[in-house]
Amino acid sequence: MKVYLSPRRVDDIFHLLPIFSLGKMVPYIQFLRLLGGLTAASAVVPLGLLSLRPMQMWLNSLHLDAKWHRHRKVRVSQRCRHSLLSWRDRAYLLMGVPMGAIPSRRETVTNKDRSRFSTAEFY
Repeated sequence: MKVYLSPRRVDDIFHLLPIFSLGKMVPYIQFLRLLGGLTAASAVVPLGLLSLRPMQMWLNSLHLDAKWHRHRKVRVSQRCRHSLLSWRDRAYLLMGVPMGAIPSRRETVTNKDRSRFSTAEFY
């Protein structure tokens, strides 16, 4: 079984990406909005967190505060554009990831004289 991004979520990401063209001045809040969308999507994209890391590192290098600098204009650099490269591929976003095994834990409860009392499984 696989988990996929919804088509609407993919469309939302693709509507934000054209704003980030090389050399364009974009409000910092738009970078944060994009980062939030990509972070939410990263759980169901192959190696999503790893693909997101270059964008996070670039944004952190600006040393801007989300509260105080939200309307400050930031120039889209080549490094920023490169960090978004994998996110511009619709096939990559729609690939999905395996759900994996559902973890379970088995507990054994014993009484004072160590005789077995009961066994329960928790999900």
